[in-house]
Amino acid sequence: DIIKVGGLVRNKERFVKRRQRLVGPDGSTLKALELLTNCYILVQGNTVAAMGSIIGLKQVRRVVEDCFRNIHPVYNIKILMIKRELAKD
Repeated sequence: DIIKVGGLVRNKERFVKRRQRLVGPDGSTLKALELLTNCYILVQGNTVAAMGSIIGLKQVRRVVEDCFRNIHPVYNIKILMIKRELAKD
């Protein structure tokens, strides 16, 4: 799945900050998202590419689009973690 994120934010500085927020320090946010969704994710320029199952891709798309709508990815990662814990039982 290829997600175009270039047109979601008009301001260039704001776009760069939100993209950086999605990646996280040393790619930690991205790595957590990869582990939770069982998808490979690559952020490059104006696009985010993800490979994996359909369910995982849906989750990745939601997190990425929310990140560029100014919702921090950590909140979505928390939600995914809680869902996974509940699914175990």
